Amino acid sequence: MFKKVVGSFIIASALSVGFGATQSEASEWNQSSIQVEQSNSGWERMIEIQQDRMDERRSEMRGSISSMQKDSIHVKSYQLQNGYSKGAATASQKSEMNLDVDSELNNRSTELKQTTEGSGIIEQTTTTKNSARLLQSQSNTTAIYHFQAAIEGGPSIQNQMVQVHAFQFSSLIER
Repeated sequence: MFKKVVGSFIIASALSVGFGATQSEASEWNQSSIQVEQSNSGWERMIEIQQDRMDERRSEMRGSISSMQKDSIHVKSYQLQNGYSKGAATASQKSEMNLDVDSELNNRSTELKQTTEGSGIIEQTTTTKNSARLLQSQSNTTAIYHFQAAIEGGPSIQNQMVQVHAFQFSSLIER
């Protein structure tokens, strides 16, 4: 069973491929979220761009003696502010991410489970007391990968990987 929660929407679906009689089960959930916000005051003109998205892929194969499951989730955000002021001004950007991913694979006598949980915030604020031109940007990309495989009476393997890439840039030129 696969569940995806984004805001207040819940989408549930099942995906499996069978290769004969089997007694294996797999489940996965993703209750991760991302929230981005920008604010500014005192700017004569301000251009703002803000994006966030979550991509998810899942595959599962079950046979009479072996099972395999893999899940990958990418959570991304991007923010940009560009403007100019004729006096005092301030601009802020914030991206908050909460990760909650769980994968389970049961193949008769073998039970495998992987959990990824965590949270992170990137934030920046630029303030000026004089006329100035501002360009500030930040992005955050987090990739989660779970892989599990089991052969009845044989080996089982688990692999979990989390990669976080965060970037911030700010330039303020007083005029």
